[in-house]
Amino acid sequence: WRMEAEENWQACCFDFSGHQVAFAMAGEKECKPPRSPVASSSHPRPATGHTAGVMLAAIAQHGGHYWSAHSAFKAFAVGSRAVGSYGACEPFAALEWPAGSTHSRLRHRVVQEVVRYCLGFRFTLPHSPQRHPLVFAIPDHLSPDTLPRLRDFLLLSPQGADMHFLDAAEPDDETDVGLAVPWLCMVPAAVLALAAWGQTDGVVISANPGSLVASSVEKGEVVDVMVGDKPPNHVDVNSLFTSKSPSDQASTVDATTALATVRSLLAKRPASGPVRLIGTAWDGPTAHHVRFHLEVEDGLQAPEDCPAPERAVAEGGVVFASAPTNRHLFRAAWQERQP
Repeated sequence: WRMEAEENWQACCFDFSGHQVAFAMAGEKECKPPRSPVASSSHPRPATGHTAGVMLAAIAQHGGHYWSAHSAFKAFAVGSRAVGSYGACEPFAALEWPAGSTHSRLRHRVVQEVVRYCLGFRFTLPHSPQRHPLVFAIPDHLSPDTLPRLRDFLLLSPQGADMHFLDAAEPDDETDVGLAVPWLCMVPAAVLALAAWGQTDGVVISANPGSLVASSVEKGEVVDVMVGDKPPNHVDVNSLFTSKSPSDQASTVDATTALATVRSLLAKRPASGPVRLIGTAWDGPTAHHVRFHLEVEDGLQAPEDCPAPERAVAEGGVVFASAPTNRHLFRAAWQERQP
């Protein structure tokens, strides 16, 4: 598998910056999710036309046949099926904000199941994590203390044969998890977003439900970050992802807050390039309002073009991995040299 990954170099990218995950793979297209989680087929599935896909980043343990009996061991409902599905337990999102903290962290077990599901069912052909180099987008609000453990989780194999239950009593138990990807490159989401447009300098406004972060990027590195908002300490996953719920209105970023956050960042460090919008909390009118005021009042470039804000990081990760000059940034579990 590792030799196949090195020869083909069909890299994939995952972005867990918000309540949804964006995913993409070089040479592949997104396809619709299967009606049932059966064994994947080798026959190509019809593509949707998008290079990158977006789905809910949450899982739930199947409850069993009666009284939530946990009889469906090691079976998880993933994505939208994890929310409100019959027979599923309480859902858990991949991203969580610890109480009293301004930084987030990722639940490794949720990340593992979402990545495996996306590779197995959301592309035209089934794939596995062990066959593809991985570009992992680092959310701008992710705690730096969690990065070493996250790197080990992505590179190493599970230590045990079985997986414990995921229930309300132990949602953070991360034993026996690991993706064992052959090559890994962890890059800030803002850098990958600019790579989608072929740029290395600029300002990136990342807006997700309850989270607003503005990042200044110079020469492919994040040099300054301004955090505008963060989710509440406890987020009800069911209410957040149910359509037409009261939380839908709150899931859209406030234009005034976004402008104030960007201007606070620009007061510390002037923009060295255009302003790009990424994330899942942008709607058409709000994005247009922010771009218009940045161009008219601040004299900045804020172009409105493809890819869409929710898919920009994933598509930029594929562009980043495909550049031969970036190969030396990938690392394996057992050595520190380029492939």
